[in-house]
Amino acid sequence: MRPPADRQGFVLVAVIGILTLIAALTGSAFLALRSAVESVALADEDVALTGLAHAGIALTAYRLLLEQQSADELNGRSLSLPGGRFVASVRDEAGLVDLNGSPPDLLASAFRASGASGVAPDTFAARLFAWRDETKVQEAPGKTEAGRGGKRSSSGRPLRSLDEAASRLGLSPRDVRALAPLVTVYNPDGKVNVLSASRAVLEALPGLSRPALEDILARRKDPTPESVSALKASLGALGDSIKTEPGPAYRVEVTARGHTARAKSVSAVIASANSELAPFHVLDWSE
Repeated sequence: MRPPADRQGFVLVAVIGILTLIAALTGSAFLALRSAVESVALADEDVALTGLAHAGIALTAYRLLLEQQSADELNGRSLSLPGGRFVASVRDEAGLVDLNGSPPDLLASAFRASGASGVAPDTFAARLFAWRDETKVQEAPGKTEAGRGGKRSSSGRPLRSLDEAASRLGLSPRDVRALAPLVTVYNPDGKVNVLSASRAVLEALPGLSRPALEDILARRKDPTPESVSALKASLGALGDSIKTEPGPAYRVEVTARGHTARAKSVSAVIASANSELAPFHVLDWSE
């Protein structure tokens, strides 16, 4: 006996509904699986890019500090490693004005040249020196200064970064952005290396004439011991502010790329450690 037509239609609708539900569940499961696979692939790629960037920092530091290659040789150079390539940017920190070590006239001139305007340039320099020279007397109860029951110690430790200087000196975010290309805390003697300083930093040197600036830029394109010596002699009046030797620290920025469009960037300030176990120190790291 054949089922009524309306019953056949009901069964057909039910079957179609079940098949549709199965297809939807299968599709959802497939999409979830595909998403999970892609997430794992992206995570693996991120790990690989991070390793590649870290290797780029280490390799650049080795060539810079142990093989004694110049920053100019390594700057902008693209190198291949297993898994991809990296490009390194190298900056001699001695080519910048140091917040902890540079003289007040150089600090004020750098602030003026940066275009920062939160305080007067001389006020900026004076506040930095006040921080450096800040002291306090720690005396034991019942003891006089002559008795030296306590000791005199400095509370103005070196600034660790421009951001710290901003909070200590009351600088605005705009001032920080303006000063960033000109200043550092990794050039302890405070003298600017005119062979690696940017044009903006050279323009900030107090007392440097335009012809002298152009002479520096021309001579350092192909420096020789004789031309460097002559340059230093010609800048004798700026002796307290300049030098022609690289400093102890370099900022290395590495951008690593694998086999896709993704990239990973790492920045580090490095200095020689003069040790076989630790060929270089990392003074700052960001990624």
